[in-house]
Amino acid sequence: ALAACGDGNKKADVDAPGVSDAPQDGNSAAVERGRYIMNTLGACTFCHTPLNPDGSRDNTREFAGVDCLFDTDPDPTLGCVSSRNLTNDATGLKNATDAQIKDAFRNGHRTDGKTLAPIMPYIIFHNMTDADADSIVAYLRTVPGVDRTVQANQSPCSDINDGGDSTLSAYIMGSGVATATGGGSA
Repeated sequence: ALAACGDGNKKADVDAPGVSDAPQDGNSAAVERGRYIMNTLGACTFCHTPLNPDGSRDNTREFAGVDCLFDTDPDPTLGCVSSRNLTNDATGLKNATDAQIKDAFRNGHRTDGKTLAPIMPYIIFHNMTDADADSIVAYLRTVPGVDRTVQANQSPCSDINDGGDSTLSAYIMGSGVATATGGGSA
C-alpha cells in the first residue's frame, strides 16, 4: 500500500502487526481527516466510548469500547451487544494491521476473523474512499491505548460473530444468498 501522504514511491508493510502505512504525525491532514470522520460524521464515540455515571462520555477511555451497548432481550443471559475497544492497546487494535482494521469497518470482518454484528454500520462504510479509510486508520493509530477488555456479545449476536447466517457480508462481498433475516451465507 502507498503511504497515505508524502512520497508516492515509498511503500510500507501494512501486514505487520502494529505497523501503519498511515502518517504518525498527530498534526497531519490525514489524521485530522480521520478524526473528523470518526468524531463528527461517523459519531463513532457514541458506540465506542463508555459513559460516566452522569451520562456524559468518559473521555479518559475514548474508543475503549462499551459493555452491553445494546440489550435486545429482557433475559440477562441474552441480547447484550458490546462495542469493541479501538484504542492502541493489546486489548484493542494495537496488534491489528491497517488492512484488518479497514476490513472490519468496511466489510464487517473483525480483526480476530469473526463476523461483526450488523449493528456496526459497515454496509454504509463499505463505499468509503480508500483515502478516507486510510485517514481513519491514521487517526486510530494516534488514539492512546486503554487496557480494557470488553465483554463478549451474547446470543444472538454471538451466533453471528461465530459464523451465523444473519450477516450483511453477502450483500457487501457479492457472495452468498440473502436470507429473510437480512443476511447471507457462503
